[in-house]
Amino acid sequence: KQWYQRRVAITAGNDGGKYKCRVTFGEFGDITSDSSKVLVVTAVEPAESANTNSIGIRNGEVTLTCKFMSSEKITEVDWKDTTPSSKDDGTWDTEKKEQTISATFNKLQIGEMTKECLAKFACPNENSNCADTIATSQKVTVVGISKLESSKEVAEVGDDVKLTCTYVSHENVAVTWEKDKNDLSTDKNYVITSGSTTSVLSFADNKVTQDNNGEYTCKADYGGDTEADTLSLIQNVRGVTLAETTLKKGTEDTTITCKVGGDSPQSVTWSKDGKEITENVADNTLTLKVGTEDGEEYQCTATWSDDKSLTAKTTVHVYAFQTQPSSVAEAFAYTASMTCETKPTKGAFLRITWKNGDSSLDWTDPNVVKTDKGNGQFTYKSIREVLLLKKQSYSCVAYATEAFSIESEKAEFTVQGVISVETHVNKKEKSTDCDSALIPLL
Repeated sequence: KQWYQRRVAITAGNDGGKYKCRVTFGEFGDITSDSSKVLVVTAVEPAESANTNSIGIRNGEVTLTCKFMSSEKITEVDWKDTTPSSKDDGTWDTEKKEQTISATFNKLQIGEMTKECLAKFACPNENSNCADTIATSQKVTVVGISKLESSKEVAEVGDDVKLTCTYVSHENVAVTWEKDKNDLSTDKNYVITSGSTTSVLSFADNKVTQDNNGEYTCKADYGGDTEADTLSLIQNVRGVTLAETTLKKGTEDTTITCKVGGDSPQSVTWSKDGKEITENVADNTLTLKVGTEDGEEYQCTATWSDDKSLTAKTTVHVYAFQTQPSSVAEAFAYTASMTCETKPTKGAFLRITWKNGDSSLDWTDPNVVKTDKGNGQFTYKSIREVLLLKKQSYSCVAYATEAFSIESEKAEFTVQGVISVETHVNKKEKSTDCDSALIPLL
């Protein structure tokens, strides 16, 4: 007995189908075998990704497509050892003999991601020795920001704080910073230094202030169709400030506020001359009652849960006139003056004016004279030719700042003069008497 074997190579999907073997014995004729079914399945490498350059973004999603060439529709195509967030049922192209299936994967983590697509099919002939699976894989690089951290999560005013953003390096990556959704690229209060894998945000003069409290966001944009990755943190800057307080002597009560920055403190306490104040205190405010004296010093202290505390002080300045202007009555055609004197206070007064209705006369006016009495006391005198005046009301206005001033009591210039002349004639001689009376000329 002799057995002969012939083989044919099957290489493409279109070569699949039913095959028969025919043997010719010359004059004795041909013998044809029974048909044998051949299934050819080829994985198309590499599988395609819907994302440019097979890049995914942290916490984002990527759509992958695997493709097989087959002489007939494959029984099952699926993703090995993974569960996509969504997938389609696949398509079968009869003409091209191609079968594809797509799936979307989300919540991506930074690093290299490999997903394997597996095609399963039934062997075409019973008892035949054939493989029943074929696989292809897709590798995706997941980029983005790995961490965003502050050198001091809880800082105090004046501390040197730096925010560092760490991200995956890529030739197209561009990094920007925002504070409370406002771009910081051109803000001179911040310094940004970026490299291939890190970007550092520093504060002006390497010191933080209460204005630096807020939400900071690092944004890494990798270009193309990939969405940018963002990561945010809250920078906490603790600080306590107490504004300098100015009061008008003898007027209404005044409230001062202890401004606390950063996370909320456990308590805010007040003191004067080292002694705690418990009356007229509400939350972060203290009410100064009428009668508060010039130069009194107040202090507020904020204490946090970690037992750290910060203190601020303020000195109260009570502005008042040393001498109020007095009313003046002068004879017609004489010169009269009116005087007000200021009490010394910190920084003295910015300027002094005299007020007559809505009009003001600055002390640089030739008719207003300033006299330095020493020890911070000044006298301001308004001089007027009574000849030009009728009865008018004046007050002295002293400005501690452009927004804060005190006004003196009102005083009046009153002009007195001759109002009539009468002539008397008798029989013996002519005579003229000037009958004058000094009464206010209204």
